[in-house]
Amino acid sequence: LYAADGGFGFQPAFAGGRLLLRNPWLWRLSELCYANLPLAMALLYFLLRTRRGGKEAGKFVRFAVLLAISGYCLYFLFPAVGPAGVFHRDFPYRAPAVQVIPTAMPLIERNCMPSLHTAWIIAMLWSGARLAAWFRRALWAFSAFTLLYTVSGGGHYLVDMIVAVPFTVAVRYLARRDWRSPGFAANTALVVFWLALLRFGTGVVSLPAVLYPLTFATMALAYASGR
Repeated sequence: LYAADGGFGFQPAFAGGRLLLRNPWLWRLSELCYANLPLAMALLYFLLRTRRGGKEAGKFVRFAVLLAISGYCLYFLFPAVGPAGVFHRDFPYRAPAVQVIPTAMPLIERNCMPSLHTAWIIAMLWSGARLAAWFRRALWAFSAFTLLYTVSGGGHYLVDMIVAVPFTVAVRYLARRDWRSPGFAANTALVVFWLALLRFGTGVVSLPAVLYPLTFATMALAYASGR
């Protein structure tokens, strides 16, 4: 994942970490949003229940729970550790030049791929799209700070967040019991393709000529099928 992120021409997690270090207020605010995502999800549930009814609130809960179950299953299939857990003292000051080699990691959480914080944020934005304008604006601001800390706090790489987009769309179809839809099949296949490429084709995916078009195509397909 570190090598794949390098295909962007820089290391987004390290750059984001240095940005937060230079701006302590931004660090504290984004970390606060990141840590309080469960509280924000509970607030969204309350608003959905009071403004849209129990059925809409129940749909959001089912969506969020399926994201958690599916995401944790993928953690066992694709265990990964963020840059703060791998590079310790180097993060975020210096992005080391390292080779892709097998290595043993200590017993720390391997919960990078996909980024469930990103998935839950997308789920909240979808589920809260019909609530009051003031809440939608606050939710978008909260989402921006949360995603900033997701990529900058040392627990994730940018590719984790990219794969989380088609992953969320696929689980959305699953939550609607629409697993026969072409959208479900396409986004599921896209997630599997990303995981296989990251695991076995690191030298390919870390090429900018491959990573940038693949990222764009992933976002375009997920957006089109998500609508």
